[in-house]
Parts: sequence; C-alpha cells; structure tokens
Amino acid sequence: MSVVVGWEGEDLGGFMKWDMQLDTVPAWVVREVLLEHAERERQIELLEQHLEVA
Repeated sequence: MSVVVGWEGEDLGGFMKWDMQLDTVPAWVVREVLLEHAERERQIELLEQHLEVA
C-alpha cells in the first residue's frame, strides 16, 4: 500500500507548496505501526487515569 513518508516543499514566492512523498510498503507493516500506536495511546490513557486518581 502507498503511504506518506515525507513532504517536499517548494517556495512559490511568499507561500509554500507541499507535495507528499509516497512509498509502497506491505500492508502488514502498516498494521504493525497502527497496533503500536494504539498500544501507546492505551498506555497514555492508563497513565492519565492513574494521575487523576493520585
């Protein structure tokens, strides 16, 4: 699947035009990244709940 891996800027005299840089990666890589992100979000929520109770 195609994913955005960066941005390339071009100065158009007073404002910037940004173009996506795409790369093709296997779907399982995207899945793993999303699962890791979801786990980090879960950990942050648990930490926030703990801090609210303390």
